This record gives sequence, structure tokens and C-alpha cells, in this order.
Amino acid sequence: MKRKIPFIAVILLFYYCTIAQMTINTTVYTANELVHDILISGSVNVGVVTHTGSDNGTQASIGYFTNSNTAFPFNSGIVLSTGHVIDAPGSGSYFASNSLSIGGDADLDELLSGFWTTNDSVILEFDFVPYSDTLQSRY
Repeated sequence: MKRKIPFIAVILLFYYCTIAQMTINTTVYTANELVHDILISGSVNVGVVTHTGSDNGTQASIGYFTNSNTAFPFNSGIVLSTGHVIDAPGSGSYFASNSLSIGGDADLDELLSGFWTTNDSVILEFDFVPYSDTLQSRY
């Protein structure tokens, strides 16, 4: 029994250190700025940006993340969540929806008709036109 306590303590410490390596900010960028300044760069003309979801501070469903965990392949980027986006660095052992009281997605609801309905949908939609014949994306 004595060996289990230090092992559990090490696991918990590792878990909390891993979580602390990702930071999410919901107030630095608007949805439009996230697309123009973070997601898209280079030879692309971006049209209208539309965000469906919550952008209400701690209850936001969209945000900007920075990460120092080398096990995760991205240093920074955009994060979308069907719940509070600031909960994204959590364990992932539960559904993200925190009853944001935003509607579901009408297209998905129609597709799932009779089985389920959707809640707390989040959509980041934009049009773009590349200036060249090659387009690359890292996601």
C-alpha cells in the first residue's frame, strides 16, 4: 500500500502539470481576428467570417490557445467547444457541453431526426479565395 500512494501522487502531479501547459484566452481575439490573424495567412483572400456560438467571456465556445506541451503538435491556434472553451484543457473524460443554452445545428438535427437533437452548437464559417493554385493547411 505504501508504494501506491507515491505512484498516485506522481500521476496526479503529471496530470495537473500537463493541463497547465495549455492556456486558453477568450478575450484577446474576435472570431474575425482569429480567422484573419491566426488561422489564415499568406496568399488568401478571406470573405465574411461568421461565428455561431457563445463569445461571452468565461462561457465562450471559441478561443485562442497557446501550448507548451511538446507532446501536443501545435504551439497555438483556435479552439472550438460545445461547452465552455476554457474547460478544454481538462481531462476529456466528460462531455464538454455545459448547457450554454444555445441551440443545436438545424442540419444535424434533421439528419438525426427521431434519434437525437443537438445542443450548444458552435460553428466558425468563412469563405476564402486562394491567390495561387496550391493551398496547404495544418489541422
